[in-house]
Amino acid sequence: MAALLSLSLAGCSKEPEPKPPASDMGADMAVDQGAQDMRGVDMGEDMSAPLTETQAAIVGVPERQRRTLPGLSAPVHVVYTELGVPHVYAKTRQDMGRTLGFLLARDRFFNMDLQRRLAQGRISELLGEVTLGNDIDSRLTGMDEVTQRVLDGLTDDDRAYFQAYVDGVNAYVAGVKAGDEEPPSEYKLFRIFLSKPNAGALMEPFTVRDVAAMVAVIMYQTTFETGDVGRSARYERLKAAYSEPTTALQAQRQAGAFADVWDRADPTFSAPSTVGWGIERGDADKREGAGAKKKRPAWTARVGASRPVSRGLLDRASSRLERLHDRLGRREYHNYGSNTWAVAGSHAQDGFALLAG
Repeated sequence: MAALLSLSLAGCSKEPEPKPPASDMGADMAVDQGAQDMRGVDMGEDMSAPLTETQAAIVGVPERQRRTLPGLSAPVHVVYTELGVPHVYAKTRQDMGRTLGFLLARDRFFNMDLQRRLAQGRISELLGEVTLGNDIDSRLTGMDEVTQRVLDGLTDDDRAYFQAYVDGVNAYVAGVKAGDEEPPSEYKLFRIFLSKPNAGALMEPFTVRDVAAMVAVIMYQTTFETGDVGRSARYERLKAAYSEPTTALQAQRQAGAFADVWDRADPTFSAPSTVGWGIERGDADKREGAGAKKKRPAWTARVGASRPVSRGLLDRASSRLERLHDRLGRREYHNYGSNTWAVAGSHAQDGFALLAG
């Protein structure tokens, strides 16, 4: 296993473990101590059990750093590969979550902070009036409500794991505030412009709700559909296009615009699978027989959902959603799209096709 760094994390006892001197943080830290810790984590109570080839490779990575992380039930080992990807080896799921939260916060706290604030409409708390429009857009599109629904839907196991993750994140925040951890470079810069005494003053602890907010952002990035609002706005503009009394053949033009252009939906194949849904332009009567009762899907409408909406409101809502798409990187010129890909077997070393989705 190609690795640059092995990081050993230990839990706190009643007396905090002293921070090792700088001379002990190098590559020559005792490897046998790391092996003892690893056996305690992965091999259970039988300390004499032989190591597997994989375990031996992990234990053989020289230890470079050691941290004391509050709340761990047993030592945890983290092995970084040559590309800087951490691999966490822990005894319990909560220990893994706590360690992962610490590691991700140490590498990506600024991104995590902006992500939770985007969902909750709270970026302006950090950056001021310049981002107030972002917060208004987020709240008007219901991101905070979705955050709450994600939070309400967590199981007890989910909450326990996310709480451990949050504890790890907050251990990093506390370390920065205490001067024991390096702060994110972005906050070093921002604190000058925002007149803060240090970077730690800009860093708020995380909560489980913040984790739900990060999930909500991913949901909006991948599944939030705003096309209906824009189409409704264009529909209203089309209705007004031939409303002038002086327009020649006004009624015929308007009828043609809707019947021949807007409402036309020719199926790609001649045998649609949507019979009974009311979108076959009347052909269903011929297939099902004259006078046949169509089967309709059961819809549950929200109160007020069918109220007429003014064209101005639609235009404003459409413009707001366009800005949200830009913010989430979901525009065509951002190369937005699915990351599903396939490689033919003729281009793979083992002759088998590769599919990733």
